[in-house]
Amino acid sequence: MSDTSDYTEAHDQKSVAQQEEEPKKQRDDLEGREDDDDDEPIRFPPEQEASLLAEANGYKADANALFARSPEAALTTYETAVAVLPEYLYYDVAVLRSNMAACHLKLEAWKEAIRTATEAVEALDKDEAKTARDAEKRQKAKSTTTEETTTESRSKVHNDADEKEAEAEKEEEADEEIVSAGAATAAKPPPRAAAKDQEVGDMMGKLKELGNGLLRPFGISTENFQMVKDEKTGGYSLNFQQGRGS
Repeated sequence: MSDTSDYTEAHDQKSVAQQEEEPKKQRDDLEGREDDDDDEPIRFPPEQEASLLAEANGYKADANALFARSPEAALTTYETAVAVLPEYLYYDVAVLRSNMAACHLKLEAWKEAIRTATEAVEALDKDEAKTARDAEKRQKAKSTTTEETTTESRSKVHNDADEKEAEAEKEEEADEEIVSAGAATAAKPPPRAAAKDQEVGDMMGKLKELGNGLLRPFGISTENFQMVKDEKTGGYSLNFQQGRGS
């Protein structure tokens, strides 16, 4: 009888210990999720994310078409695209912010251009950090699991990737054209009659830094733009040279 009593008492003590441990485990799990939330915004389900990205890209395409004839309308449309786009898609955010900064430059809204270009660079920094984290996670997953993929599924994956890459290249060409126009504006020296030589030099430094921020998502810099002075008129033109700079 005593053996049964001892077993029951031990079992009850174990149950109490488990009940006390469970809330602690739940708190630890919750704190872990909260820590993750601090690192990255809450993500949308894949289908919803894809839908929002497609909608944002639609607005971006409209804005790209508006840029040459109406930078004000283009700017408003880019802002709509940013509002739709999930904030954790940092690279896409960076491109939109760069395009917006190009609009501000065309409108000669210098402070807004600097602010928006800075936001673009900050988004790009976040994208690079996220890419590094994702690569680390994939490496860990690869070391603990073995993935088997058939030749047919591999072929489908490659075909899908090729199609997406072609679409992305078209979008990037349009974005690069917009941003290059903004960067070219940033690289132009302001009228000398409007400021002293020192002020012109300071402004050129700031505008060059801004231009580099605009072009960074596309892997080029203001060094790709060569300033050519017309000796007859005293005006400047800009030529783009691939392969120079970063």
